[in-house]
Amino acid sequence: MFYVEDAKGWKCAEIAKWKKGETAVGYFSMPEAEKYQEKLKIPLEEAKEKLAEPVRFGSGMHMKEREAWGLLFLFDNEHQFAWKRLAVFVRQDLLALVEMGGERRGQEQLAAVLDGQRENLTLERVVYEYLDGFLQQGSARLQKLEGQMLLMEQSLVEGELERGLNREIFRQKCQLSMLKNYFGQFAAMGALLRENEERIFWQEDFAYFKVFTDRAERLGSNTQMLCEDLIHVREALDAALNYDLNSIMKVFTVVTTIFLPLSLITGWYGMNFANMPELSWRYGYPAAALLALLVVAGCLIFFKRKKLL
Repeated sequence: MFYVEDAKGWKCAEIAKWKKGETAVGYFSMPEAEKYQEKLKIPLEEAKEKLAEPVRFGSGMHMKEREAWGLLFLFDNEHQFAWKRLAVFVRQDLLALVEMGGERRGQEQLAAVLDGQRENLTLERVVYEYLDGFLQQGSARLQKLEGQMLLMEQSLVEGELERGLNREIFRQKCQLSMLKNYFGQFAAMGALLRENEERIFWQEDFAYFKVFTDRAERLGSNTQMLCEDLIHVREALDAALNYDLNSIMKVFTVVTTIFLPLSLITGWYGMNFANMPELSWRYGYPAAALLALLVVAGCLIFFKRKKLL
């Protein structure tokens, strides 16, 4: 997938016919990038070495000799919170995007930017709109997580403690952590492009990256706020579970307290001393049973008045 800019806008072209001085945008799989690496003059080997490092996020942008390149970890739309790897190479005359895994799942987004044939769609604007599309994807996922969190809060308020709620909170915590890093890599990339130290972009056009950087930082801040809200949800869940446990313990305490006097009566008359008149009394057994019932009834009335039952 290769586009070249002309007087009418952007048009599809063959990379073999790309001439020096023409502004171009290309989306390549890894084999294609390796095939045209000499013509594109992109530091693909450096990107491969960076990709081999164990750090998932934070690779950032690297700028030298009027060019910039960096690695992005993006959402794979076919799998929830799975990742695909994209290398971005930018020069004054070129934007090259390389799927490091060879999946080619991001080219539709680039085609949507370029096929509109809008006027004044400069290379800077193409870079901005393409990267901003990933921020919109992240924002949609963030809104979905926020909606799920609101449902959890509502269930807690209504006293509906689902069995897997604790596990769901842990899952959302992991996803929010990944989203925070996801937006952070775009904020770092946008900040470096905005500085324009290597004069890659024209002065009047690179202001787009200030808007992009501010949006990425704002989404990162919103993600951090949701992380803090999730902590409050977890605390509310713990409080609700403790309340239920206390209620159960209260019932056991009341039952134990009721049976303590009965245990005393049973132990008292179970001593079987020779001079205990109740043992030979004709109504001794009914009297002991009646006493036990009166004790139970008295305890129940007492706990009821104290609102313990």
